[in-house]
Amino acid sequence: MGIDNDPIAGDPLGEIRPLKETLESNSLPLNLTKNFRFWLLWTVPLFLLIGQYGWHKRKENLMKNPEAKRNKKAAKKAYQALKAVDVHSPEYYNTVGRILLSYLSDKLNRSVAGLTQAELSGLLLSHGVSNEDVEQVRTCLTISEMGQYSPIEQGEMKDVHLETKALIAKLDKVL
Repeated sequence: MGIDNDPIAGDPLGEIRPLKETLESNSLPLNLTKNFRFWLLWTVPLFLLIGQYGWHKRKENLMKNPEAKRNKKAAKKAYQALKAVDVHSPEYYNTVGRILLSYLSDKLNRSVAGLTQAELSGLLLSHGVSNEDVEQVRTCLTISEMGQYSPIEQGEMKDVHLETKALIAKLDKVL
């Protein structure tokens, strides 16, 4: 063993060695700026920035306009309330009627609780709801009022529940 091969012995050339051998081929390194994928990846932050700005503006607009926020969430709130209703409860029909009226109040941005059915029908027609859907609203409200005071079979309760859900889905497309 000679001192020449021992890096500890203080040989300055022995301490500094290349980490990687030289290129075996004579090819030039790849120029990334000429690759389409390189520039495509640079657009990702741009789209994220634009998306974040749009999301911020949307949230800001909803905070300034509580009626729009209430209008937008009306159907979701009604579906959750219908899901939570106990079909076997004595207050079932009253609750379904209140859910429908609450949904209409949120969508129309005014209270509809004190309106007669004729006034409610006129209001719905003025907002572009079809005559058929207005009749269905009137029918659901009438059944909910009748169900509070007269006995109705269990099968009819489920029908009212499904009809109310379908009606809310139809009205949500129009209002």
